[in-house]
Amino acid sequence: PVSHTANTETFEPVTARFVRMEIQRTSGGQPCVDEFEVFTDEPAPRNVALASAHATVSAADVYLDGANSIHQIAHLNDGRYG
Repeated sequence: PVSHTANTETFEPVTARFVRMEIQRTSGGQPCVDEFEVFTDEPAPRNVALASAHATVSAADVYLDGANSIHQIAHLNDGRYG
């Protein structure tokens, strides 16, 4: 199994009100983001990208694979991997 940290991107802390992510290429097939996280730069970092923290997500394009799709935009920041 692939670790959930297999495609982790990190960068130096910046002050931001909004975050935009753009997938420019994949290693094959459809791009898939399991969980989007944005952590504060505090002694006890917290994920401010969670829906439970009132963060919202949107996408320019969403892959749909049926009415009961596991590929739903709401899963992007639900705090659960997989």
